[in-house]
Amino acid sequence: MSFPPNSQDKKIFSISGCYPVVRNCLLRRGWVEKTTLRTGMAKRLFNVDPNFLWIPRADAMNYDSLRADQMINHFKNTKCFTTKAGLCTLMDSMHWFSDVDPYSFVPRCYRLRQNDERQEFIDDFIQTAARGILKWVSDSNIPEYPFDKPRLGQKRWIARHSCLEWLAERTTHKQPVKSDIILKSIEMCQVYLDKLEHKNIDQKETKPKPPEFWKEFLRNYSRVIYDGTTIENAAHYAARCHSLLHTLEAVCPQIDIEGERNIWIIKPGAKSQGRGIICKNNLEDIISLLDKDPVIPDDDFCVVQKYIEAPLLIHGTKFDVRQWFLVTDWNPLTIWFYKKCYLRFSSKPFSLKNLSRPIHLCNNAVQKHCKNSPNRHPDLPEENMWHDYQFKDYLQMTGALDAWDDIILPGMKEIIINTMKSAQNKVEHRKNAFHLYGADFMFGENYQPWLIEINASPALSKSTSVTSELSPQVQEDVLRVVLDRKEYSKCDVGDFELLYQQPKIEIPNVSKEKLLVKGVAIQKPRLLEKRYTPRFIKHDCQSSSKPNDSTAYKEKKIKADIPSDLKKIDIFPRKIVLDDIKGVTKPVKAKELLLPKLPILEYKQPKPDRKPRDHSKERANLYPIPPPQHHKVKDTVRKLDYEKEKPKPCTFCKRQICTCSKPTIKKVFIPTEFPSDLWKRRK
Repeated sequence: MSFPPNSQDKKIFSISGCYPVVRNCLLRRGWVEKTTLRTGMAKRLFNVDPNFLWIPRADAMNYDSLRADQMINHFKNTKCFTTKAGLCTLMDSMHWFSDVDPYSFVPRCYRLRQNDERQEFIDDFIQTAARGILKWVSDSNIPEYPFDKPRLGQKRWIARHSCLEWLAERTTHKQPVKSDIILKSIEMCQVYLDKLEHKNIDQKETKPKPPEFWKEFLRNYSRVIYDGTTIENAAHYAARCHSLLHTLEAVCPQIDIEGERNIWIIKPGAKSQGRGIICKNNLEDIISLLDKDPVIPDDDFCVVQKYIEAPLLIHGTKFDVRQWFLVTDWNPLTIWFYKKCYLRFSSKPFSLKNLSRPIHLCNNAVQKHCKNSPNRHPDLPEENMWHDYQFKDYLQMTGALDAWDDIILPGMKEIIINTMKSAQNKVEHRKNAFHLYGADFMFGENYQPWLIEINASPALSKSTSVTSELSPQVQEDVLRVVLDRKEYSKCDVGDFELLYQQPKIEIPNVSKEKLLVKGVAIQKPRLLEKRYTPRFIKHDCQSSSKPNDSTAYKEKKIKADIPSDLKKIDIFPRKIVLDDIKGVTKPVKAKELLLPKLPILEYKQPKPDRKPRDHSKERANLYPIPPPQHHKVKDTVRKLDYEKEKPKPCTFCKRQICTCSKPTIKKVFIPTEFPSDLWKRRK
């Protein structure tokens, strides 16, 4: 059977799913598609492995079965940043790879399944409520404490103050909350500030408050924020609250986006397209979600994240940005940034009092099932999508054209680089692989970008007129980077630009011409000769007589003067040269070891003191009365290992076991079993 010529050039591809743009782009480049059909060309390629694979999900392929030359459009094990739970965990380890505070561009989040993070979330919820009280006091008393610059913008500042006055007129019948809630909030914020600035190291730990204390605090907080109840003498604390909030801004980067209503968004750990996402502002409702699905694994379990209550709005409507970027290698890390992006709008005007999904979720999978509100601004698109150039025109109209080039675009690029560098060591990378990701960003009122999530399989369908134009372009440009650039490095890569590439580690070229292997045979280790402590005896050099009493006294004194660590020395010289000088002794000098000056001494090997053996004790210890049965007695009968000859009778008493007092037998063989005749005699 003859194969097509492109199979020899390794230009066979396989696509799983509906990707007509990728298929047409590969066919125009001369590639041949391998399908599951057994007709025509597919029948001839049935047993041929494709060289290029395009799959919708990473878990749809067994990566162990791939060859090294096969290219695929997904990396393995990217859940560390493409899932909500993985991104939450990644933020905790970002300080090892970057000096940037991760919570300066990602809203703080917690995994409710983890007990330690659950308690941290409860503490954070109470701290956020305390800061909400300070903001309420500071903003509701603006006429008595004027600001140099309104915090919420001039129009929103006037509208907010008017609403608060209108609300105060209609809530006078309600009993106001005592001013203790302000003092408690100031105390909690001051303790939190001292903790961030490490001022509480030398302070004594205070006794924790009982749960009833926090329940009462949150109950009064809800009355003030949600029910519109006023606080007694709130104007007297406005300046103090404003000063403390200004100090907290330096250490809390999210204080401008968290608002006053303490809203948190609960997301499933590993789902997409807005499935299962809800917003809550009650602590008990959030904690109750723990007991609903206890069998769900940790990766799929819900993650609670602080909701951005003060986002950048366009005509009073919430929006987010979908930004594509491409990773072609993880070692060295190589990131390509797509120059075009698009905006997704909500179908309802923004409101914090209504926590419904159509207001707070901008996913097209959610908004396509909702009808646009008739109260929306007429300049908003019917399909709820904008091009990036339309957003730039809006910024120019509002007088913030430089915000795109100075804040928004550099901020998104820096966030992508820091996130990918943190995930580099956790992703299982391989050559001949690439991955197109979709990052979702929101913006604060100061145009600062905030990363919401990163999608591993961004939607490339033609759902609207905006995506119908951008999706085919990004797919075509991806193939230009991963295929055309291999053949020609200076080819056109479309709207992709190289965002980041780590420096390559150059491997030195080692010449093998002078390669030489040297070695010696391994020798069997020998036991060193054991050396004993020499016995030092001082004597006269000319006389060979024994030392007198005075000499023995001096010898004993010399022994006492010798240090204990020098009494036993392994490298003590075997021979000591003596100088025969009358009445004069000369100290010994060792060349290899610095020793203290010692008199001329002579060492002798000590002889063990031998005493006559007491046979009566040996007979009592070695020959006890045997048991009645004939067997080996290990505990009472001892056999001498160094004597293997047969026992000889005593020369005096002519018995096998000597009963006389003559010390003639030095070594006696003790049998393990008593002979029968011996047993009879002893009996």
